[in-house]
Amino acid sequence: YYFSSIIKPYLTNGYLKPVLDLENDGDLSVVELSKWVDTFMLTFEKQTGIKPILYTNPGYILYNLDSSVSSKYYLWMALYSTKSPDVAYGVRWDIWQYSESGKLIYTDPATGTRYDATRYDAVDLDKSCGTLDSFKGKFMIGGNPNPTQNPTNPATPVADDTFEELYTGIRYKKYTADTPRPVVYYVVKVDLTNPKV
Repeated sequence: YYFSSIIKPYLTNGYLKPVLDLENDGDLSVVELSKWVDTFMLTFEKQTGIKPILYTNPGYILYNLDSSVSSKYYLWMALYSTKSPDVAYGVRWDIWQYSESGKLIYTDPATGTRYDATRYDAVDLDKSCGTLDSFKGKFMIGGNPNPTQNPTNPATPVADDTFEELYTGIRYKKYTADTPRPVVYYVVKVDLTNPKV
């Protein structure tokens, strides 16, 4: 319940569906961990009506989870390789995070302004199977690419001028949350209707 209450402001059209990131087994057996994952995913879906995405890596899927778990959810697989998870390990994937050292540097042709999203750190690079419409249908809540809800006050729309423009069609805003463990997160608005994005 804690997870769904914290991210409730983002459970609206245009945001990426929530993701369960599995990288540690917590000393649970395959059966115990598989049951925990199913319980978490089903409970979250019952609470919100949204089926989360499962993020992990091929080795984790093969050695830590029952095969029935991976067949129930969209899989976001991390594998930093030129070979996709299905080719390298025979593991199905819906989103493939193929690099953690990407660079996002862009010059806006309209203004000539150079933007460097990686001035502090590298960015992850991902691929997905299918078209833009299938991506929106599978991974975005409501399939709408333009979120308008304010994360700190869901009843208040977020004005575009509160977001820093990264480059044409992509804007972001940084938030912090004083939860039991301090969290920093970013809300990114991507205008997928803009042909320059």
